[in-house]
Amino acid sequence: MAKKIAVGIATRKRPKLLDGCLTSLASIKIPKQAELCFIIVENDEKLTIEPVIEKFKPKLIASGKKQASIHVGFEPEIGIPSARNKVMDIAMAAKCDFLAFIDDDERARTDWLVELMKVQVNTNADLVGGPVWRIRDPSENFGLFQRMVSKALLQHYNKSKPRKMRRTSIIATGNWLCCMRFVEENLLRFDTSLQLTGSEDVKFDKDLVAAGGCKAWTENAVVEEIVTADRASLNYIFTRERETQKTLYLVKQKYRKGYLYAIGEIFLMALFGILCRVILVPFDNGRSLVKIIMKAGRLTGHIEAVFGHSGSNIYRTVTGD
Repeated sequence: MAKKIAVGIATRKRPKLLDGCLTSLASIKIPKQAELCFIIVENDEKLTIEPVIEKFKPKLIASGKKQASIHVGFEPEIGIPSARNKVMDIAMAAKCDFLAFIDDDERARTDWLVELMKVQVNTNADLVGGPVWRIRDPSENFGLFQRMVSKALLQHYNKSKPRKMRRTSIIATGNWLCCMRFVEENLLRFDTSLQLTGSEDVKFDKDLVAAGGCKAWTENAVVEEIVTADRASLNYIFTRERETQKTLYLVKQKYRKGYLYAIGEIFLMALFGILCRVILVPFDNGRSLVKIIMKAGRLTGHIEAVFGHSGSNIYRTVTGD
């Protein structure tokens, strides 16, 4: 019996990036004995992505996927958890067996979904993930400093390939396949208390494991995230790392270990994450500079979280496009 697989995307005010994502999805291979559908939810007050969807339809037909259905919806409550829950609701209503998530600023390689499903079938995992490699936006003109920063970012994020899935690794929704039966049986949802902070996928991962779910990882299911020019700035890098660290600290509830433990972590981050790299800044084409900014952002977020400043709203401002 054919399995029904949904590919879900939550998007907001990024039509150009969404168009690129959908163009890549039009070319993906369909797993054997699978029925494919696409669920695109716009996280805004009204639906504005119809022109992008209309461009997507003939691309599906041209690639031999005219049977694939497209479900389009919108979620007026601003926040990625609400948008992803809406995607999940539509997948449940469509009686999908599996739901795969990809971000609207990513591109899927042709064998992406096939590789995710291959691992799911072989392991019977409830949640499967794969790597996200960053690439510089080929459609934008980067200034000299932006090129240096973006190159350092790509080296940082892509340095670990290939990497094996560790038991403690978090599977993020940028490259994510979940069994919908397990989701329904255990009433799993993305936590809407994290509307604008991020890390709702970290919380979902922890909730799935707590419910007895098993995870698997594949290096072969690759998606690529587009690094746009506005993300190749030290201010953006610092802010994103600070806000992400605040949320992660609270999601993982590290504060339960006490203030002395937290202060020790802060000291080690400052010593080994920042001070030891300062001497390398003039010699490695921006790599140490970017790492110092990242570590400084995490350190600031860590301190703010320890002392109760948890009001992260990183996703209120849209970047890209």
